[in-house]
Amino acid sequence: MQNALTFDDVSLVPQYSEISTRSECCIKTNLTKNIQLNSPIVSSPMDTVTEVDMATAIAEQGGIGFIHRFVSPSVQSEMVRNVSDKGLLVGAAIGVRDYAKRIDLLVKAGISVLMIDVAHGHHKAVGDTISSIKNLYNVDVIAGNVCTYDGSRYIIDSGADCIRCGVGSGHSCSTRQKAAVGVPQLTAISNAYKAKIDSKSELCIMADGGVRYPADVAKAIAFGADTVMLGYLLSGTDESPGDFHTGNNWPVYDKYKIYRGSASVDSKTARNESSHVEGVSMMVPHKGSAIDIINGIHDGLRSCLSYMGFKKISDFRNKPWSYCQTTYSGQIEATPYGLNKCT
Repeated sequence: MQNALTFDDVSLVPQYSEISTRSECCIKTNLTKNIQLNSPIVSSPMDTVTEVDMATAIAEQGGIGFIHRFVSPSVQSEMVRNVSDKGLLVGAAIGVRDYAKRIDLLVKAGISVLMIDVAHGHHKAVGDTISSIKNLYNVDVIAGNVCTYDGSRYIIDSGADCIRCGVGSGHSCSTRQKAAVGVPQLTAISNAYKAKIDSKSELCIMADGGVRYPADVAKAIAFGADTVMLGYLLSGTDESPGDFHTGNNWPVYDKYKIYRGSASVDSKTARNESSHVEGVSMMVPHKGSAIDIINGIHDGLRSCLSYMGFKKISDFRNKPWSYCQTTYSGQIEATPYGLNKCT
């Protein structure tokens, strides 16, 4: 039986450094072998996270946003066009059942990359969809979600350009409580990275789920991710879809937006579905601009690189580094004084 780790279970060990200023540290990375980004941050294809405003903001900060698929093909492609017309990279999600109705429109709209958006990527339907797209279109494909070595090898062997890694780790996901499946996120990323190395593949790894703090982004990258997908952290921002509401009952008095998992009751009801609920909905207080959140993550990542003595993200692959496993007391010690760890 394998012991599995997630973000709070580890701390990176600082090393000798000759970096004079954090601004020396470069956070450029690859989404796929063909697409380079100036930031490792990508936004989740959720209907309460990424539409035109979020995708535009993410692209302006060097990353890429993925337009969700819970609208008609024509509406989704128009969202893509609104971003791509500004000269920015933009991605879009597709399913394994409806992709044929969407791809032509998305390609014509200027899509940069496609994401096969399903809960269980280690599945015949996903492999068949990757093969079908690759045979018909000259477009990069991201596929998942997977969390195991074998699942990652399956995505690699199917011809995808990037593995989307993470099962049951999302803030609004209840898959592990409902279906009893999943792997803690850092181990899931490590599994994908080992599969990549063993297969001698050039594809990239996207970590999806479980990020609560800027430090989690740095840990995901250290353990093998090239990019990190954010959902909850970007919810409740000015750029996230949906109107702000005002609470009038304790404890909600201020502005908030709704954030919901793609498999939540609310999201499924909106799509006239009712079964296999594996997510929740919640009220998220107004967080301000997503740009400020992204800049804070960039600052934390550059600080991490400085502490490690690294000038670029790829140094985690090419130079020695170590981590320590933390106890619960160590996790409490790492929290600023007076802050409840559970909030």
